[in-house]
Amino acid sequence: MEKTFVGRQPIYREGVEVFAYELFSRNSELTQGTFAKADTVKAEALLHEFIKVGLDRVIGPHSAFVDVTRNFILKEYASLLPKNGVVLQVPGDTPPDDPLLKSLSQLSSQGYSIAVNNFAYREEMRPLAEMANIIKLNTRAFDHPGLAAQVEALR
Repeated sequence: MEKTFVGRQPIYREGVEVFAYELFSRNSELTQGTFAKADTVKAEALLHEFIKVGLDRVIGPHSAFVDVTRNFILKEYASLLPKNGVVLQVPGDTPPDDPLLKSLSQLSSQGYSIAVNNFAYREEMRPLAEMANIIKLNTRAFDHPGLAAQVEALR
């Protein structure tokens, strides 16, 4: 079996208080993300690491933001992850079509938290923003007025 390495990057509240960790996975060569492979491999790698290492040992009392793809959600792999402590992080450029929104709604009603990563508000992306518990903006992608406009649109 191929080795998988799991890393974590802290997500901070104001100041230096850790709010959560974003989890990353790499193959044994540490050159490419395990999650760049098929969604089935992604699900197996996540579940294997959570069982082997124990999610609580990786994140402690904090939440884990885990990147998930549209297919990962639609194939119902996300429901195999523990809902307590895991935030399903959808890429911000994922088209919010009816099948995706329905699946996200079901996951949300089951107790999963939904985050959208690298989001840029556009009217056609509104349904995805409304589905999310957390919106992550890449502050480097906007100048100050652009960032202010994004925040205002999301309010």
